[in-house]
Amino acid sequence: MLVIACLLALACFVNVTTALDDAQNSGTAMRVWRPLAVEASSNVVLFLLAPFIYLAVGRARRLSSWRKIALLATGSTPFSLAHVALMTGARIAIFAAAGQTYAHARGIIFYEFRKDVLTYVLLAGTFWFLTKPPIEIARPEATSPPDSFDIHEGAKITRTPITEILAARAADNYVEFMLADGRRPLMRTSLTNVEARLSSAGIVRTHRSWLANARHVRSISPAGSGDFRLDLGQNVIVPLSRRYPTVLASLKAERCN
Repeated sequence: MLVIACLLALACFVNVTTALDDAQNSGTAMRVWRPLAVEASSNVVLFLLAPFIYLAVGRARRLSSWRKIALLATGSTPFSLAHVALMTGARIAIFAAAGQTYAHARGIIFYEFRKDVLTYVLLAGTFWFLTKPPIEIARPEATSPPDSFDIHEGAKITRTPITEILAARAADNYVEFMLADGRRPLMRTSLTNVEARLSSAGIVRTHRSWLANARHVRSISPAGSGDFRLDLGQNVIVPLSRRYPTVLASLKAERCN
């Protein structure tokens, strides 16, 4: 939020000095407090509304592409309405305290909305850039199967035993892990990366969007068209595509042993 505060303060300074210069060049007398009150009221309200944009950006990261765009796009209207209402109220109060009347123009909502949309996009883009987590880089395969896996949830790292991982599926830019205790943490990485690191521990690809822990397979049932379903317990059902016949053969062989 410090970055946002600095940017808004800079914008306020530039707009105030510009208004004073324009007034001086046109020969109009203008006291400093008037443009300062107008600009400060707008930027203070923007700063107070910024956390709501931050929360919207954080929620949007977990959604699919279209739902992500829809959430952020629809947020611009309530953002602008709140900005205009609070900003206008603040200006009326400030001017009244100075013994003057603040006369806002008709159609201020539509006038401000155009500028607010741009401000909203800039704030959302800034938060998106500043909070973007690093993408997990694939590591070389270990010489022996790992017995645990570190799941990164933002700044939180959970060391999870492989035996507690039932399955994993691709979720946009994340991988959702389905654990034996019912938790479903999200990690910003690719399913291919997870497969490369855990294949030696019995985690197999069953579908282009799914991985399954072969040791947790309880039953294999047909799903039609040559595909199958794997029951891993804990109400976790994983698809097994007909495109992975070697995985099917391996799972059947393990169940016969």
